[in-house]
Amino acid sequence: MGQALVQQRGVLGKVYFFVLVLPHSLKYEEVYLHDYASLREARRGLRRYFDYYNHERLHQALGYRTPAQVHVATSAASHGGGSTTS
Repeated sequence: MGQALVQQRGVLGKVYFFVLVLPHSLKYEEVYLHDYASLREARRGLRRYFDYYNHERLHQALGYRTPAQVHVATSAASHGGGSTTS
């Protein structure tokens, strides 16, 4: 039962992030700062924001690393620490 609870908390944490945290950051760091003239312009702005969010913006909850850095480190660890280059 303990493992199921840990897995459930992991899922709930991800749900919390996507429902509450990400939209707040997205609104206050991108959407509210721009007056998009078209849907195309809004999509371009959102793509730019998500690139920044995942590859440049440091996250306190991730030890002041980017999500991309954490992903690479996690992938390398789960593959025995080998190189991720081909």
